Amino acid sequence: MEKEKLEIDPIMSKILKHAESQLLEGSLIQEDGKPNIERINTLFRKYDNDNNNKISRNELEEIINTVQFENLHPKSEDVVNKIFFNFDKDGSNMIEKEEFVNGLQNWLGKAVRVAKCSDKIKSVDKFDRLSHAMSVPSFSISFVIVPLAMNARILIEAIFPVSKKTEKTASLTFSEIYSSVVMNNISGLTTLLAVVYVKDLPWDYSAEVLTILVVCAIVGILGVSRTEYPFWTCLLAFFLYPFSLGLYCFVELVLHWN
Repeated sequence: MEKEKLEIDPIMSKILKHAESQLLEGSLIQEDGKPNIERINTLFRKYDNDNNNKISRNELEEIINTVQFENLHPKSEDVVNKIFFNFDKDGSNMIEKEEFVNGLQNWLGKAVRVAKCSDKIKSVDKFDRLSHAMSVPSFSISFVIVPLAMNARILIEAIFPVSKKTEKTASLTFSEIYSSVVMNNISGLTTLLAVVYVKDLPWDYSAEVLTILVVCAIVGILGVSRTEYPFWTCLLAFFLYPFSLGLYCFVELVLHWN
């Protein structure tokens, strides 16, 4: 989904909220998420001061001056120009009833799409913003910073109680962690392959998949072959993280394997 679909213009949002506040009978959007045409028509009649079935620039500017934009402070002329650009399709310098209904429908439709946008898609957009703000490659954000932040609590909960447990229970803790690593990567890889297959997307993930398979193979073999884990397996587990990053960079940047 394109980035413009992930965000709603703050000026547009304020205007929609103001428009809804003018309707005593309820919302501009029906329960099924579709725009309420009857209430949009009511809103048009309320704004059409001279009852000529058209909204002029002066009428629109009067409306804009009553909107509380809070800390945005836009110029009313700029807002009017923005609305006319979106609504006045025939270039008559007047917003006719049909143009008003169609334009407001488009705005409401975009607002509904933003409201229904999944948290995961919004998270991807936030990762991109964080990447630009920190001047750090998006790869480092997704594969270094975010995983460390998300798994820090689990890591702390696993390490500190281990000192009070027996060797057997401590080994089971590591076994649980290894199982999670394998299952999370396999499920993620399966999802990726399913999306690529169903949507017939171009394959550009060879380096990522190879890295996942190598790490899963090492951890899987270690988990199957042992029931107790000596200290060196802990060092191996920590080593796999920088190893996987290095393997990916080598395959992607040196071998140019896509």
